[in-house]
Amino acid sequence: MNRPLNVLWLTQSYPTEHEPVGGIFHRTQARELARLGVRVDVVAPVPWVPPLLGAMRGKWARYKETPQQYQDGAITVHRPRYLVVPRSDRLLVPHHLLLAQRLRALGLPAPDIVHAHFAYPYGMAALHMNELWRAPTVLTLHGSDVNVFPDVNGLSRKRFVRAVTGPDAVLAVSGALARRTKLLTGREPLVRPVGINLQPYRELPGRTAARRLLGLPESKRLVLYVGNLLEAKGIRDLLAALLRLDAEYTRAVFVGGGPLQGEVERCPLAVAAGVQPNERIPLYMAAADVLVLPSYREGLPTVLVEAGAARLPVVATNVGGIPELLEGGRGACVPTGSPGELADAIRTALLEGGPAVMQAARLQRYVETHYDAERNAADLLALYERVQQTHYTREVHS
Repeated sequence: MNRPLNVLWLTQSYPTEHEPVGGIFHRTQARELARLGVRVDVVAPVPWVPPLLGAMRGKWARYKETPQQYQDGAITVHRPRYLVVPRSDRLLVPHHLLLAQRLRALGLPAPDIVHAHFAYPYGMAALHMNELWRAPTVLTLHGSDVNVFPDVNGLSRKRFVRAVTGPDAVLAVSGALARRTKLLTGREPLVRPVGINLQPYRELPGRTAARRLLGLPESKRLVLYVGNLLEAKGIRDLLAALLRLDAEYTRAVFVGGGPLQGEVERCPLAVAAGVQPNERIPLYMAAADVLVLPSYREGLPTVLVEAGAARLPVVATNVGGIPELLEGGRGACVPTGSPGELADAIRTALLEGGPAVMQAARLQRYVETHYDAERNAADLLALYERVQQTHYTREVHS
């Protein structure tokens, strides 16, 4: 019997007990690969915490409390510490070399495949580990590594090009990311969405029952936002848009935390639900009338895919991979930084019997076809096997 394929993932985030949401899409795909018989090890570094900061609450305490190694079912997760340097990209700190050093220190056996998520530093670190492991590499591009990192300075552009042109295979989670990557590097990635577990969205309660379970208003039209409460996510635009809606019948539920949580809590039309376990997100989707994502930049946001699975109408900004997800009448797109247009789109989406009902049905069918995590993991495994065969054939003939 052939031994299981041994795959090592390098990524910037993976869920923990203290950070249950970060990198949840990685867990979803890794678990599906494990069900297919793949042995998956995940390396997701955590910032090193100086003693004084470790005594503080918030993110530093969570970093300190994160185990350096733990099991997530069949998946082994490694969380080595690394030194965080403020504005390190602009200071030209070679994070890929520091990361490769930490990987060597772990003393892991050579994997069959190294799959890096995000071009820098993980994609570059994977290429450096080739000197030790001689394993084929796969890179997945997710968003900011394509839309932001290459434009920081000249060196970051060179690092991006090297990270993309070196691996055996390059994937992108949306067509928009693939097109921009080809423009910057000459190499066009394969478009491979990560996918979600669709089963929880096939067993949703009715809207009234979901609201009762969550303690949300039953007689209001509910606008849902799920994500970090950051300025770059368009939170202030959404708060401004809410004030243009009917205050008697409309409320917005904000699931997530971040620097703008205080502003959300002060808005009379907002309900600040805080950070929620990923398992509860389908329940919030079931309770809502529309999901809104007013971000200024995105790759392909998982939350929109989840809304599609829940047959929930979507209003989002036309950035990153969002337009291709919502094209063909699958949702409403608006420009960034326009609270007025955002309010108009939300108002239309909340109309009883309006176009949003059919849009949500189309999005659900599209998600069922393209974002099933089980099917996508099988496609990824097939790609791993092709890459491995091609890599070692080339090694034999070189």
